Amino acid sequence: MNFLYSLEIFIISLFSYPKSRYWNDLRTTTKNTWINTFARLAPIPPETARLFVRQFNILDVKSMCGVLCDPEVMLFSDGVKTPAGVRGWMENCIGNYSKSGLGIWAVVEKNTNGIIGYCGLIPFPNIDGQPEIEVGFRLLRVCWGQGYATEAAGSVRDYAFDVLYASRLISLVDPQNTASVRVVEKLGMCYEKDIMLSGYDHPDHLYSIHRKNVNG
Repeated sequence: MNFLYSLEIFIISLFSYPKSRYWNDLRTTTKNTWINTFARLAPIPPETARLFVRQFNILDVKSMCGVLCDPEVMLFSDGVKTPAGVRGWMENCIGNYSKSGLGIWAVVEKNTNGIIGYCGLIPFPNIDGQPEIEVGFRLLRVCWGQGYATEAAGSVRDYAFDVLYASRLISLVDPQNTASVRVVEKLGMCYEKDIMLSGYDHPDHLYSIHRKNVNG
């Protein structure tokens, strides 16, 4: 367990004892502020005008249930998760932070300090014979159509190219998911080919972008 995550858990514990309703409201606000502050000290993509990303912690399970347990949000995915499934997914996200510098991060709206979804860099060891890094994203349904996905994914793309020096990024998108197609096209990605993933009954579209096409 890294130092920042340990410190974050310690701070959370300071606000874990039941007291009055006023204290509960105060400690929730204070706890979220501390969590967001310390999680943002880790290497992460830069803030945008309305959003920042941070590492997940296990207390984010409830927030992410609003995303991963929603059938409409998960329509173009491997299926709706149960709360237990969200916890397992969260534990996997947290465990990956120390492995490669890549990861799935919480997307937080600055005005509310609340999590509205995730965005991140997902490593695939073998897609059509080569390793790839995918820009993945998924947001609360109430946050659709406001440009949040493009804003968060653009920050993640720039982090991958400018900080991690990735040479290429991809996104795998169901061809019927027109909203996500628009997002990846706004990132500068272009359709490259169809890819049949294990467990799927139809191919996804693979979109790609190279660093030289952004910075060159």
